Amino acid sequence: MNIFYITHSFPSEFHPFDGIFNYHRIRSLQKLRHSVTCLLLESITPKLQYLFPFPKPGKISAHIKERLQFPGEFHYNGVHVVRLRRLSPPYKFFWGEDHRFVRFFNGEKITRLITDLRPELVISSGLNPGAPLAKMIKKIEDIPFFAILEGSDMLLGHKQYRGADKIVAILNRHCDRVVLVSESMKRDALKLFPIGNPVVVPNGYDREIFTYNPVRKTVNTSTLRIISVGWLEEVKGHDILLKSLIGLGMPYQLTLVGQGAREAEYRKFIGENGLNVKLIPWLSQEALRERFHDNDLFCMPSRSESFGITAVEAMACGLPVVASHVGGLRESVIKGFTGYLARVESVEEFRRAIQRASATDWDFSAIATHTAEKYGWDKWATQILSLIPALSDEAQGQ
Repeated sequence: MNIFYITHSFPSEFHPFDGIFNYHRIRSLQKLRHSVTCLLLESITPKLQYLFPFPKPGKISAHIKERLQFPGEFHYNGVHVVRLRRLSPPYKFFWGEDHRFVRFFNGEKITRLITDLRPELVISSGLNPGAPLAKMIKKIEDIPFFAILEGSDMLLGHKQYRGADKIVAILNRHCDRVVLVSESMKRDALKLFPIGNPVVVPNGYDREIFTYNPVRKTVNTSTLRIISVGWLEEVKGHDILLKSLIGLGMPYQLTLVGQGAREAEYRKFIGENGLNVKLIPWLSQEALRERFHDNDLFCMPSRSESFGITAVEAMACGLPVVASHVGGLRESVIKGFTGYLARVESVEEFRRAIQRASATDWDFSAIATHTAEKYGWDKWATQILSLIPALSDEAQGQ
């Protein structure tokens, strides 16, 4: 089958950690012997903070120069990517209109790609701007269109920007399936919008990379070794984790892997409070696996999380998880078996959950086995493709 995959986030040699889940989705489809072309909708519009309250010419120039130096087409570990450079409006004012900008400035190129490739299935990642392109693509070729709604767009975008209700209306009219990545996300999303044709297909993890190592789990230490991974942004809630370490009442060492806008703030907090925390930048997935093998507990204090892929990767390596009671974490973190949950924003509950986890006799092997049986990108690909026969059955029944 020939598949066209649309996203605004995909890894490259310049940004190897951007949208890596999209890479794994595509590779899982390729492993089932399907041909996949990825359309990367990459904006060259400078960030709003580079323009207001006054223009910053140096940063604007550097941003545009960086985007323009990237090749229009490239291959990334076996995936053919067509990079579509585009102008996007300031999201603060026109987020809901971004898909219109794509159609206006880049519609002709997308039309040529669809006409040349003649895909049998289109999959888009994210609520905006890829999913609303279903309206345009359906006019070019009447082919199945699946829109995957990621957590950041679906659960947070409507709070920051306007226009989500209009986008959902387009999805309901032109998308054959609207895919949610967890049952919890589906419930949360349906409380916000009347989504038609919703179906849950859980995210996965790379089984070849994230594996259990029983030898590494025999290491004994009196210090609780904690690891957390994620963007250093408010939504990931690492400030909650850092505050929970104050008064923990036991020796600990936290490795915090990630980068982001709040890094300087976190470093200052760590220094002022004398916390035993090591902040390190992004790691390759192989290096991250080794970090998981060297630690005792994974923490994910997110304020919002549609699925929580990194938590599943940690569990695949046998680590128990302490996480916020949000999104798909409510499904993957099973009390006393794969970890503990804490109320969102509660520093005290998160601290108690860490203390409880440190006193629990975990079956690391069982955690890894359970995770391997329940999740995987191969499972994701099989479930996505199984939706196509369902469409045929529906058409015959009409």
